[in-house]
Amino acid sequence: MVSPFDDAAIIAGQGTVGLEIVADVPNVATVLVPLGSGGLSAGIASTVKGMWKGADHRTHQGTRGGYEGQS
Repeated sequence: MVSPFDDAAIIAGQGTVGLEIVADVPNVATVLVPLGSGGLSAGIASTVKGMWKGADHRTHQGTRGGYEGQS
C-alpha cells in the first residue's frame, strides 16, 4: 500500500502544485494550503521553498469548527 501522506513519491507529486504556483506568481508571498494528513502541504512547501529562496514556511492550526470570529 502506498501511503497518501508519508511517501516521497506522493509528496513530490503534490509538489507539482507548487510548481504551478511559482510559475504563475514568481514572487509569491503567501500560499494557503488546506491541511489534512500533510502530504499536500509538504509537497507544496518543499517545492516553493526550493524554487524561491525568499519563501518562508509556516504552519497555522486553525480553530476547531472554523476561523476565529466565524459563526
